[in-house]
Amino acid sequence: QLKNEIEVVKTSLPRQCNHVLCFIVRRNKTQKMQHSVVYAHKNKLLWDVYFALAMHLILPAVTTAASSLAVVARVTRSAFIDEMGEPYVQAARARGLSQRRIISIETMRNVLPSFVTIAGLQIGFLFSSALFSEIVFNWPGIGLQLYQGIVQRDFPVVQGCVLAIAIVFVIGNLLADILSIALDPRRRG
Repeated sequence: QLKNEIEVVKTSLPRQCNHVLCFIVRRNKTQKMQHSVVYAHKNKLLWDVYFALAMHLILPAVTTAASSLAVVARVTRSAFIDEMGEPYVQAARARGLSQRRIISIETMRNVLPSFVTIAGLQIGFLFSSALFSEIVFNWPGIGLQLYQGIVQRDFPVVQGCVLAIAIVFVIGNLLADILSIALDPRRRG
């Protein structure tokens, strides 16, 4: 029950609030906040550089993916619940198959196309979330570039960023549709 309530809060909370709350938590924990997490590492081992970048990437990545992950989890859970009530699942139980086999093999085939479809749709939302997390955490990327272009009224930069995000969104949805058709033979034809 608590898990469902957390998912509802994650999906109903605006993405901007999620990023700002994580920023406040991060600031309170460290007290010494750097303005940029990507900086030149001189005289350090390559492993230390990668470790530092990975540590600075955890909070922006979690805040960016949290709400999209909640939507995908909710839709997938709903699809699994619907499939568990189907007659073929009851027949598999009557044959004596274990619950693990029924979930992992029998129902997974029918749930995967809806999972792939909703995951493909969430690609666009990840890019819109990345805009806010890049601004809040001052992480260089297309979102920060788009924000700076808007603030400086640099219309070619804004158009280029929007076009790049739209292309990635369309390609992600196209790949999700192709994979969904490949996974579900009922959609062919």
